[in-house]
Amino acid sequence: MAVFVGTLVTALATVVCAVIAARAARRTAADQREAQRLAAEPAQRTVDLSILRETAERVDRENGEIRTELRRLTGLQRAYAWTVDRLIYRMERAGVPAEPGDIHELVREHMRTGA
Repeated sequence: MAVFVGTLVTALATVVCAVIAARAARRTAADQREAQRLAAEPAQRTVDLSILRETAERVDRENGEIRTELRRLTGLQRAYAWTVDRLIYRMERAGVPAEPGDIHELVREHMRTGA
């Protein structure tokens, strides 16, 4: 009976040791993965910062292009408004009034408000 109990205790101790060893191995692997992740983090941040800088530069460049185009279109719109104003003035001076359908509602609003 003592041999049986000894064998049982030895088997139980072996199982417990195996479980502890497996946990330790799992923990060691997790620690190694965490260490690798932490080691790679500065490089990833550098890549992220590089992407962010490139994106900001592209957006700045596109905004500059949009501003230039907007200035050009605003100038063109003002030139058309000036031209239309002069033509309407000449027509009225010549006794040819503009008919209501000749002037778009948005143009009438602009002529009325200046905006």
